[in-house]
Amino acid sequence: MVGTLFLLREVELGRLFLDSDTIQMSTIPQRSVSLNLSASKTDPSGKGAKRTLVWKCGSAIGTLQVRCPFHMMEKLVNLQLARLGFDSIEDVPIGAYTLVAQ
Repeated sequence: MVGTLFLLREVELGRLFLDSDTIQMSTIPQRSVSLNLSASKTDPSGKGAKRTLVWKCGSAIGTLQVRCPFHMMEKLVNLQLARLGFDSIEDVPIGAYTLVAQ
């Protein structure tokens, strides 16, 4: 679902790391999720790209009743942190773990 909402290709999704450099979640002024992509089709020089979604909680995507990107990412990050034994995303070493387990 993360790949669909952020319009990520397989290579971009596979290179999403579970760390505070890759994923930024904010509640001020609105709930938003930003992903720093290390690989992007529109970035041939390899500098990276950033994608941010701001969503009003409870709104639907077309006919799908899905959680907002913030709550969906929060759930995914918390599940991965618990699986790996970390208390917060700031505790995870940069680039050590992918967000989506293979």
